[in-house]
Amino acid sequence: MLHQYTRWFAASIGLVVLTSATSVVAGLPEGVDLNVFGAASYSYNFDKPAVNAGASDGVRAFAAKHNNFQVDVLNVAVKKGVETKGDVGFRGDLIFGTGVPGAVGTAGAENLLQAYLVYKPCDKSELTIGRFVTHFGGEIIPGVDGHNALATNGLIFYSIPLWHNGAKLSYKLTDSVTTTAIVTNGINDAADASHQKMFGGQVAIAGSEQLSLYLNYLGGKDAYYGSLTDVTHIANPVIVLKPAETTSLMIDGVYVKDGPANSGWGVAGTLQHWYNESHAIALRGEYLNDSDGTFGFATKVYSGTVGHENKLGDNGFLRYEARYDASSDSNLAYGGEKQITAAIQGGFTY
Repeated sequence: MLHQYTRWFAASIGLVVLTSATSVVAGLPEGVDLNVFGAASYSYNFDKPAVNAGASDGVRAFAAKHNNFQVDVLNVAVKKGVETKGDVGFRGDLIFGTGVPGAVGTAGAENLLQAYLVYKPCDKSELTIGRFVTHFGGEIIPGVDGHNALATNGLIFYSIPLWHNGAKLSYKLTDSVTTTAIVTNGINDAADASHQKMFGGQVAIAGSEQLSLYLNYLGGKDAYYGSLTDVTHIANPVIVLKPAETTSLMIDGVYVKDGPANSGWGVAGTLQHWYNESHAIALRGEYLNDSDGTFGFATKVYSGTVGHENKLGDNGFLRYEARYDASSDSNLAYGGEKQITAAIQGGFTY
């Protein structure tokens, strides 16, 4: 019965939004696309925290509140792509939801996720200027570009940047290798407080249909991990293996060096397998060593998650998840050393 009600819940949300969006799409100029993604969930923490002030518990997002129904995320994006030399395009994303991390928003632009122009100076290159999501991480902010294998984002997601204000230039060296150079105000910074930019980039290698490798880096002075006077280095390798068309394994690592004394690192592995056209299972294991407090935990954190996804037609999904988090001391949320949670999430994309 709960399964049936959850289907109705997800379908009702999708119907309201899609009805409104359809009328808007009809009036868009040719080549401009409007896309919508939404997800809502219920989550239960078996440690039963006495206080649940409505804030994220610090180690997860998008299904974070105890004993609550919530709209995790609603993402609305309008975009015009570029295909040939000389094309100019753009993209704007708005994001809403009680599961969205606070770092996504800034004063005066709390719901702005992306807003940028893109220009194609040649067939192999693209120049992007504005506000855009980060190149870091194997997991993404769920939205119109897709959602992750599991309902909640992992520990690595909280230890890396989410977005940047700046510029990036990509160049396709070969059919399988693309490089990107990036200059930004900093990490999740609308304004550059230090007046010293951060520089970085990405090397994306598509070795084959079964193997992809992403090497990400950003360095410079920024207060996100500590003091403006310290130089921060962030390195993030991501490996995606696809031994079969229905099976994928993602390995996501991060190392941050902030000044001479502080550093932290972590690694995560996520396995997803579609055992038929409509159903998939997913497993994730993570470890984050934050003994120096670089990521804000000041402890070592372990996490394990198991989930199941059920496709609902062409545009919907329903997911179940159980998750266990533990730390080497009592620095997890609500003053405990561990927490066990379960969540159910329904969503759609259009």
